[in-house]
Amino acid sequence: RTMADPGAATAGDPAVDDLVELDCLQITAEHIRANGTLHSSPFAGVAELIDNAVDSGAKYVKIDNRGCKKGDDATKRHILVMDDGSGMDRKEALKTILVGHSMKRADETTIGQFGNGLKSGSMRLGETMLLATKKNEEYTVLMICLRYMATVVNQKCYVPCISYRKNRATKKLEPIRMGDENTAKHATALAKILHYSPFKTEGDLHNFLKTSIGMGPTGTTVCISNLRKLEDDTWEMKNRNDELAVVSRDGDERNDEFLSTYLQQLYFNPKVVIKINSKQVRLQDPVRSLADPRWTLLSNTGLNLFAKRKDEYIDKEVKRLEAERVKAKANQTHLFNLTMDNTEMSSSEKKKLAADHRRVQREAEEYQKTIENLNEQKTNRGADIRVYFGIDVEKRGEPRMVFYSNGRRICDKRFLLKGDTFKQLMGVVCLIDIPSTFLPTATNREHFEITSELEVVVKKILPLAKLYFAHADKKYKTAEFWKSLGYDHPYAEDSANIEKEGVQKMMFEMMGNRRQCSRCLHFRVVEDMRLWLNSMENPNFQCPDGCMKTEKEFRDETIKELDRRSKQTAYGEEDEKLLLMV
Repeated sequence: RTMADPGAATAGDPAVDDLVELDCLQITAEHIRANGTLHSSPFAGVAELIDNAVDSGAKYVKIDNRGCKKGDDATKRHILVMDDGSGMDRKEALKTILVGHSMKRADETTIGQFGNGLKSGSMRLGETMLLATKKNEEYTVLMICLRYMATVVNQKCYVPCISYRKNRATKKLEPIRMGDENTAKHATALAKILHYSPFKTEGDLHNFLKTSIGMGPTGTTVCISNLRKLEDDTWEMKNRNDELAVVSRDGDERNDEFLSTYLQQLYFNPKVVIKINSKQVRLQDPVRSLADPRWTLLSNTGLNLFAKRKDEYIDKEVKRLEAERVKAKANQTHLFNLTMDNTEMSSSEKKKLAADHRRVQREAEEYQKTIENLNEQKTNRGADIRVYFGIDVEKRGEPRMVFYSNGRRICDKRFLLKGDTFKQLMGVVCLIDIPSTFLPTATNREHFEITSELEVVVKKILPLAKLYFAHADKKYKTAEFWKSLGYDHPYAEDSANIEKEGVQKMMFEMMGNRRQCSRCLHFRVVEDMRLWLNSMENPNFQCPDGCMKTEKEFRDETIKELDRRSKQTAYGEEDEKLLLMV
């Protein structure tokens, strides 16, 4: 972070009122604008913001579409992404807007790796991002606004940032500032935020902080306004059936894409409840939502290059983090000595030093914890990467491989067979979660960085997929079974009678029939089909028995291992040559 240079201020520059210094990025507005082009869809931008919430330890993420109802002021329309994660103080919040700043790099336990998700995700959705966060009874608000940056004469990337603390007696928010200079800086930053954000008075902003971040001790809300529009001046993301949707340009509602559908299998092992306009997203347990799931280990033969690169990357990160840890420890000692040596310091100054001391201490501890995690990952070398297989009886015509990285969905690849009909692997789904240090992803997390290395993994999966189908239950290889599910013939891609009650009942019994509880976050087995259908309509499903797992659910937690011994393949016909569509 740097400060605006008063000597460089130009007359009429709206970023610098009376030569007041504002926080500034070392990049241009065009760089920020380019961040918004990294993602192919607005849903991917929303996913980036949810990833940040998950990495901060959030259990609940709420997405609200505000100002979209009939009669609302369209200029004030905005989208909120709210979480109950660890939150940030002012210094931590300012670090998040530094390009490439991240303590999560090379850490397989976190999703984010590049320190760019907040900026790329928010700028994909709109031109103004307001970050509001709470920690240690301190509220911090900062803004990145392309329209504001366009008015700056000296091309600097100013980021207005203000902080408040709630008065325990009056319950009002009071600015955190010291001296006349910071008072003027707070006033200038506040004026910019009120001018370019949906909140036009300080009272509106205070109400937003109190209601959007919630009553918990910590949390973060990202407010996106000046939302993107299409060429015909309509919103890119619209409100459809009280949902966020990308409406089909052909006007056919059946082709509309919904955010809730996009998010259903975003995470390999979901540990968060997501709500859109107060309705709970029906997240899925990807493996247990398949019929007859099995797992096996991915052979590490031929993957030495991956493991070597992983070790080198971890060594580099450990060295960098160790230097930061030593710096934080030195800063911690310095702050402690300042407190002890200066006896004439006022009580408010002592409190500020004590808060800074605690913050630096937490940073040093976080660096140490991350270093220990990385060293533990180095000894792994990718030897325990599991590949999961199952049968998708609802979408038999979409046999596919689904790739995750650090628990987050990256891309799909379909199995295709030569010829007019599928004769093997119909309905087979493969799921694999690969550490980012083992197979790095692109910055936008929509594909892997090195295509040739992904193909190496794909070639190792193909024979395992055939082996899985050879060992799958015999009923999946009979024409009678697929006809009973409404498929016109054994090789049909889709069921023509999927809506029939008898077909739905069979699919219900074979699929995982799990639903995520909005209270305990676990996926619960719903054994009664009527309760299951009711849970599909209930926006906030909760465990019917007070979040106590049944004995059957404990047994179901274990997925059987795939028998690696050879077995004759399906249908008794000669194998078809597998082709892969890239």
